[in-house]
Amino acid sequence: MMAAPHANVASVHFLNETCKKKFKSYKNSVILDIGDGKKISGISTIGKYLLRTQDEFKDFLLEDRMAVEQWLEYRHLIENAAQDSELQKVVLKELNQYLKDKVYFVAQQLTLEDILVYHSIYDIFKTLTFLDKEKYINLSRWFSLAMSSKTKK
Repeated sequence: MMAAPHANVASVHFLNETCKKKFKSYKNSVILDIGDGKKISGISTIGKYLLRTQDEFKDFLLEDRMAVEQWLEYRHLIENAAQDSELQKVVLKELNQYLKDKVYFVAQQLTLEDILVYHSIYDIFKTLTFLDKEKYINLSRWFSLAMSSKTKK
């Protein structure tokens, strides 16, 4: 399933601003030009490439790197949930439970996977009522933090 248009456009905008690389959005896909005529496409693939090449991740432990890759893959489930209200509830519950004792998904700071998960869940989250957001209080806290941190970068 293709990513929501908002997720790709917003992700490309964020990546262009923070990674100092050339990202483009083309037909619901994200493309990164890595030089020498080579290109990488797809948010998860690009995320894995950045995980291996960006200074932001150089001090991550192996476990943290694997956790980043896990969340990059989990984004596919989030994107599928956009079309299925029952799956949305499962995803929101899982994310809320995971964030119960965490500020961010991996590490003690906002990183790439937080932003990419944020963009993936944005369209679902914006449709939640106030009562729904209270039901997913940990996710709501993280979402607000990610949104405010993202605007400061």
